[in-house]
Amino acid sequence: MITNRLAAPESTEHGCLLALESNPVFLRRTKSGIVLIAWIGVLAVAAILAAFLLPALIREIDFSVARDETAMLKRIGDALQDAVQHNSYIPAQTNWADLVSTETGIAAVSLTNNARHQPRVLLVDTNGWFSNVGLPYTQTYAGTTILPLNARMIVITSLGQPLPQLDASAVSALWNVGEGNLPNAAPWTTWTGRAQDVKLQRINLTPLFVSLYLTTYASATNGAYSIGADPSLYLAPYASPSNNLSPHFFLMGTVLKLYNTATNGTVALDSSQILIRDGSFMYENNVWKSSAAGGVMPGGVDISGVVSAFLNAVPNTSAHFGVTQQRLVIQSMMSYMSNYMVWADGGFTDSNMKTYLKNTLQPSMMATVQDLFMGSYYPANSSACQ
Repeated sequence: MITNRLAAPESTEHGCLLALESNPVFLRRTKSGIVLIAWIGVLAVAAILAAFLLPALIREIDFSVARDETAMLKRIGDALQDAVQHNSYIPAQTNWADLVSTETGIAAVSLTNNARHQPRVLLVDTNGWFSNVGLPYTQTYAGTTILPLNARMIVITSLGQPLPQLDASAVSALWNVGEGNLPNAAPWTTWTGRAQDVKLQRINLTPLFVSLYLTTYASATNGAYSIGADPSLYLAPYASPSNNLSPHFFLMGTVLKLYNTATNGTVALDSSQILIRDGSFMYENNVWKSSAAGGVMPGGVDISGVVSAFLNAVPNTSAHFGVTQQRLVIQSMMSYMSNYMVWADGGFTDSNMKTYLKNTLQPSMMATVQDLFMGSYYPANSSACQ
């Protein structure tokens, strides 16, 4: 008798695995789970890194923005001072950006707002010179007779919270605070922003001014002058004990032109000066004296003025060479001094030059001076010094 046996399914562990592995739905779900776990791990690591790195990244961005803003404020301050000198003009709070824009080529809107879209504000110190001089200020031929003390401005902005309401009274307090600090006074005491977000540039215009004295002394007519681009001529007032003249202050770089005048009304340009330091000019004996630097010649004598006055003095027609004698005197002195300079530059070691000066040029110079008094060149009294 033959017995039929049905094949029983395999129940071994290996058999189960084979059955599961042959199921495509199971494989997809298994792989998706593994990927999900991997992504969760990646995100967890990224979150941990972000917790450590993000604050540092934000600080680095803030530092970069603050550094760029400090550089921009300095550029604005330098450009404003340059523009003041170039234009002989000081702007007001309402038009400073236009002047700086022309000077730098940067759009005005980029000057009035920072990278965080907060306004840059110009504050003017009205506790000093600006309390007497209104803005905008345009320099005239008279300059200003008021000493420009504390002619100060501040360009200020915030990289965080908007600035509080500020006015001219804030300048003095802000002027002396250190970087990253704010005055311990209103309106800063109630402001909710951070001190390190406030950036400012101090602008002191006082060093841009020079003093100038222009006077007339011992001349039949007043000396004339012009200032800057103004073509008009103005007269330098007479200086005397009863006329105590005060200096006028002009912006550095101003062009000053000095003119000689004559009683017949003719005017001739004497010289052009660029005012770079305090100066003083006097029109004396129809000659402008001194220099833009206000320097005084050794012994208090203006040599150029002395020479000019000597050459223009009434000549002695009885001199040895008549009306040309004064010119010969100057030429002989110049010849002696130029050769003396050559000897000095050589360390006074050239014995031939020393002999030439002593035996030729010096006697010639003395004789030329003596020829001024003519007739016989020496006093008639033979016992007098010869």
